Amino acid sequence: MPTPVEKVETKLMGTRLRKTRLALKNLHPKDVRFKTLRAFAASMGTDEDNLNNWELGRARTPAFFIQRLKEEFGITYDWICGNDPARLPGDIR
Repeated sequence: MPTPVEKVETKLMGTRLRKTRLALKNLHPKDVRFKTLRAFAASMGTDEDNLNNWELGRARTPAFFIQRLKEEFGITYDWICGNDPARLPGDIR
């Protein structure tokens, strides 16, 4: 069972994940990957339910997904897990 600290960390990671997805959507308004949560999840190798649970902080964002964010968009583990905006690509800040 997660500790209270782990629950807060998971929630914060989810919030940053959602902010990242929405920022990417704003940067790429015509990209079909960002039209819906389902489309983005599929393009990143997961499903809508998993992504929704991660964004809502119901489950911890797995390392494979953070790695995909880094490979595709330059989003680092330090941003998703530690809220370090210096680790975001310049076009997202």
